[in-house]
Amino acid sequence: MATTDPLSTFTPSLFKIIAGPNQKHLMVDTSLLCQSLKMRALVQGPWRETQEQEIEWTQWSEETVGRYLGWLYTEDYSCPFPTPVEKHGKDDTEPVESENLGQDELSDTASTASMLDSKPEEDGFTPPIKLSGSEAFEQWARSCVKSPHEYDYRVPCLVHAELYALADYLLLPDLRRLALYRLQRTLIFVGFVAPRTRLLSNLISLLQFTYANTHNRTDQEEPLRKLVSNFAASNPKILIERDLQLLLGEGGDLAADLLAKITPGLLEFQDQTSVLKEENRKLRLDRDQLVHHLKDMRSEALELCKQRQEMRAREDQLLAELAWR
Repeated sequence: MATTDPLSTFTPSLFKIIAGPNQKHLMVDTSLLCQSLKMRALVQGPWRETQEQEIEWTQWSEETVGRYLGWLYTEDYSCPFPTPVEKHGKDDTEPVESENLGQDELSDTASTASMLDSKPEEDGFTPPIKLSGSEAFEQWARSCVKSPHEYDYRVPCLVHAELYALADYLLLPDLRRLALYRLQRTLIFVGFVAPRTRLLSNLISLLQFTYANTHNRTDQEEPLRKLVSNFAASNPKILIERDLQLLLGEGGDLAADLLAKITPGLLEFQDQTSVLKEENRKLRLDRDQLVHHLKDMRSEALELCKQRQEMRAREDQLLAELAWR
């Protein structure tokens, strides 16, 4: 009868992942990789990677793979905060006053994450609290002293999008939902994108990555594409920007999605414009009728004044005749 090593539980098998173009070697517990059905088939199947206990992921950046491995251990991942925009000249991004344009177009699937509350111990010591990634961003957003449009969001947006793409590749719905949620919170914080700002280039980078690394679904709209295209469609003013026009000019799914989402709004705007034009036409008719009526009343008033003057003159003449007699 074979004996079981009592220490086997505490000496896990390690799997090597060669990540990024620099081929950085990252080690991870093999059992954690099995959370993904795709990785489970790889580490337990009759493949070369199974025998060598390593896999090459040079198509994914080492930072993205590192965040994925961190999520396997902690069910969370780190992400840098947006960085303040440094202005060095008149051509740099100008701050834009905060507005609420575009926020209604984004479906807010979760309420703002609440901060963890610490309770002092009996001796008065308050233990340190490690904020989750989502909560840390909410805290940063609340403590932000600048306008949301005075920050660069390219890196944090791409961090969430890249991790979403990797989770989608590995069939990890929990990680995919987390990355999508955190990207959504970031876009909601931004609120809207004004033309000729750094935010526009941030959005273009996000659109390019999203549509290059995700695929259409037959049953429903791909979630990441839906989020970023809804956000772009809720900012129709940016369509006049040449950089975005060049991107849409390439055709493909991005142009089709934006056209499908912007067209109903344009048609509704056109209908509203037609209604307003008809109301304006009626108001003009009412105004013309009122002006005509006022002119008639003025003519009548002048006629009455004339008649009154004639009556006074006749009255004066009669008084003079009576006085002469």
